[in-house]
Amino acid sequence: MPDRDDPLTDFILSALDDDEGINEEAYGKMMYTLALMDMMDLRRWLDINVEAQDGRFFIHSSALEA
Repeated sequence: MPDRDDPLTDFILSALDDDEGINEEAYGKMMYTLALMDMMDLRRWLDINVEAQDGRFFIHSSALEA
């Protein structure tokens, strides 16, 4: 589980923990930025836990409960 005490991580998880999530372009830019910032642990966690449907990327609240 990512560290929600980190403001950027908390923001990202909050944005993805929404019924509509974020669009494909925003998700791609977010993942690219995380790679540039060397936040690979968060990037890997998102790769595993984020789902996509109809061009929207989101995370289920159950993934955040662990």
